[in-house]
Amino acid sequence: MNAQPPFNPLPASSERRPGADAKRGMSRRDALKTSLTAAGAAALVPGAVAAEAPTPPDTRRGSTRRYDMKKSINLWAFPYPQRMTLAECLQLAKDAGFDGIELN
Repeated sequence: MNAQPPFNPLPASSERRPGADAKRGMSRRDALKTSLTAAGAAALVPGAVAAEAPTPPDTRRGSTRRYDMKKSINLWAFPYPQRMTLAECLQLAKDAGFDGIELN
């Protein structure tokens, strides 16, 4: 039976010759070094990266109709009566921007 060794596209490290990689192209290690060096150099140059222009708001996301809606929170969201009084719960909801509180 003819057993052939498995195909290996890269020669062993002892078989590599200087300059042999130039025929195949750049190695991943060299590409990473080059890209990191370029990114570092670009970061050091002031004004190298142009400031992005602000994007206009997406008209599909906003509704043209506005409703007068109120924002409320339920009393069960507070530690009442274990750690807070009802007055403290109401004041905390008001300070947080709620328009009302749903009492149980």
